[in-house]
Order: sequence, then C-alpha cells, then structure tokens
Amino acid sequence: MNGSKANKKPLLARPAASARKRTDQQAPHVENLQRQAAAGASLEQDLRGQEALLRELTENIHQVFWLASADQRQVFYVSPSYEDIWGRSCDSLLRHPTSWLEAIHPEDRPGIEAQLASAHGQRLTHQYRIVRPDGTIRWILARGYPVGDRQGHPYRIAGLAEDITERKLACPSSSA
Repeated sequence: MNGSKANKKPLLARPAASARKRTDQQAPHVENLQRQAAAGASLEQDLRGQEALLRELTENIHQVFWLASADQRQVFYVSPSYEDIWGRSCDSLLRHPTSWLEAIHPEDRPGIEAQLASAHGQRLTHQYRIVRPDGTIRWILARGYPVGDRQGHPYRIAGLAEDITERKLACPSSSA
C-alpha cells in the first residue's frame, strides 16, 4: 500500500457519491414525470367539468338531439328527451337504430323514407307523427344536419327532434 491515506476516499463514500450522481441525473426525469402527472390530473378535472356541463345540457333541453352515421345504420348518441317523446328507451335506439323510423305513423312513413333516401347529404326538415308504445300519437318536427369530414363529405348526421303536438292541436290547419 503506497500512497497517502489522505488521497483515498473511504470505501463507503464511493457508493454514496455514485448514488448521488445517479439521483442528480434522474432528477430532471422525475420532475418531468411529476409535471406530466399534474397535467394529467388537471386534464381529468377539466374533462369531468365538461362532462358535467354536457349532462346539464342534455338533461334540461326538452328536444331530442342525436348523432348518427350518414346512412343512419348506427346511432352514436341520443339525448334523454328521446325517452319522454318517443316513449322508448335511448338504449333501444342505440341497439336498433331504425326503431325511430318504425315508430312513425304508417301513413307518414313512406313519405319520410322517400325524403331520407333522396337526401344525399342535404339538410332535411320533416314533420310526421309517431305512435308511442302506449298508442298515443305525437307530432314531431325533425331537422337533420350533415356533418362533413375533412374533405367535406358527409359522414354523420346531427339532428334535433321536437314534439309539436300541442301546436298542431291548437291550430290544426297550420303546418306548425
């Protein structure tokens, strides 16, 4: 053993220094992960707030609004008012997307089917009657709006449907 003891570090100091060096090197990564976690928590809180606002909107608008594929073979969303107006569950429409059409009064259905078949991505406005499961008849004013993809081709339809029965009964000769 030659060399002075003053130049030699104790054996325990070497691993501690090495660990400190690794910790110092990892500190920026840890800080980055902490920032990402905080941003994720903030985003999650924002999403919850947006969901609450959307829920307030959907639960308090008395018209039905919906979003479906352009061919109407798939319904992506229907608001809770569907149940009040059609007398059928939202889930039934999501599972059977043409069930709203099947509820149209038999005298009105051929005209509505013809309008839908010739729409070709155009805005539509329809008035028709529906027959609810309890046998009551309601008048509906429905509007459909094409939703375009990035190239402008319709790939979805957004719509509104309103129960106009009271207006129709108040003024039978009117087209409401």
